[in-house]
Amino acid sequence: MKVSLIIPVYNEAEIIEKIVSEFHRDIVQKGKERNVDVEFIIVEDGSTDGTKEILAKLKKKYNLKLYMGDERRGYHGALKHALKISRNDIVFFSDSDGQHAPSNFWNLYEYIKDYDIVSGYRVVRTDPFHRIILSRLYNISLFPLFGTFLKDSNCGFKLIKKKVIDDVLNDVRYIKFGFSTEFLVLAKRRGYKVLEVPVEHRERKTGRATQFELKRLPKAIVLQILGLLRVKKFLSGSNKRYKN
Repeated sequence: MKVSLIIPVYNEAEIIEKIVSEFHRDIVQKGKERNVDVEFIIVEDGSTDGTKEILAKLKKKYNLKLYMGDERRGYHGALKHALKISRNDIVFFSDSDGQHAPSNFWNLYEYIKDYDIVSGYRVVRTDPFHRIILSRLYNISLFPLFGTFLKDSNCGFKLIKKKVIDDVLNDVRYIKFGFSTEFLVLAKRRGYKVLEVPVEHRERKTGRATQFELKRLPKAIVLQILGLLRVKKFLSGSNKRYKN
């Protein structure tokens, strides 16, 4: 089987060499042992902290397909670009902040033959308490809005069949900080089979998710609510494509 491994990267100079090394060792190298051919794609998103230079040095060492941007696309834009250019029938993506253990990929991989999307869910989260509570409320809200049960909809650790990406990706556009949530909601409404599998969640050693800092929280919450409502409205007007 062939897999495209995708990591979107922005300003991770302190840890990116370690992250690339881990993913290459635990997925690309282990894949060779298991007869799984993995292409390793990194989409860099306009970093300004030296990440670009580090990745340029790592490209040959790890046989990376490296796409670097001069302007910031944002997480949505970088990930959507990467998902579109991936060429294999199975696509895996992970965040690049070091909070996911690459070896957990194989926990998801064992189910992909029977499901269209296998998504990680963080069983013990290392995030600040307020983020954990907000995440739980966020996931609970998906049922009254969309009739969807998900334990950890926005986890950035997913294995997806390319046919689902080709079918759904262009419609993912509304939830500013919820790419994964929106993708799963749309995919489930189209009848694709989704499975959530427990994965490890490690403490972030460098950087931070600034959009969820306490001082920015009110704005982030409003944007999330508006995004969810826009997805709801979109689905209400798209019954032929996204059946109830």
